[in-house]
Amino acid sequence: MEKATRDQTGRPALKSRWAAISWRDLLVMAAPAVLVVAVGVWLAVKFVRPAPPDTIHMIGGAEGSSFRAMAERYKKIIEGFGVKVDILPSKGAQDTLQQLANPNEKGDVGFVQGGLTDGVDISRLVSLGTLFAQPLMVYCRGDQPVEILSQLKGKRLAVGPEGSGTRTLALKLLKANEIDAAPTVLLELGGAEAAKELMAGTIDAAFLMGDSATPELLRGLRTATGIESMNFRQADAYVRRFRFLSK
Repeated sequence: MEKATRDQTGRPALKSRWAAISWRDLLVMAAPAVLVVAVGVWLAVKFVRPAPPDTIHMIGGAEGSSFRAMAERYKKIIEGFGVKVDILPSKGAQDTLQQLANPNEKGDVGFVQGGLTDGVDISRLVSLGTLFAQPLMVYCRGDQPVEILSQLKGKRLAVGPEGSGTRTLALKLLKANEIDAAPTVLLELGGAEAAKELMAGTIDAAFLMGDSATPELLRGLRTATGIESMNFRQADAYVRRFRFLSK
């Protein structure tokens, strides 16, 4: 009940019963409502599907690589649906994976070959699916055909630049053949640069994959005089040892 009183001027005033309620009482009454709101917000954030982004940051691979060309193709397709695609630079598939795994980097999605996760925390990453097989090609210069990697011991080899998936896989295969130190020379060359040196005769072999070569470059190597692609005679053994490979 509200009690009628008079103020100092003599006019009627109302003394509300709420004036007698302390801040502690208000807090006790409001706490359940605040808790309900907080729980509702948490459920909304966790279970309600957020609106799709209006910009996707795609890591496109090294300049001039087939991975970069594919990113450009996806950009055209996705932007046809009104979503902007920002293509970010990368040194290669290994660098792309490390960028995706780093929460401080901007990349949302990228093309990565298999077998690159050693030493990389991929707990925050999800595979969207397998697109295609990514072949490893080794082009060699010499009088004799190369069928096993041990034949390259003591040679000058272009294994791909730092950060490329080509380099990571090449070093794994060479190490399995005990080729990881002198007298073999391992050069950080890839793509067009590796092809140019191979055709010039300054190196003996080049390892190439999608993050370091384009179809046009590979066609040029196949038609070059004195250069042959390696036939992996021990392919079955590599598939058994490295389960991410296929023949």
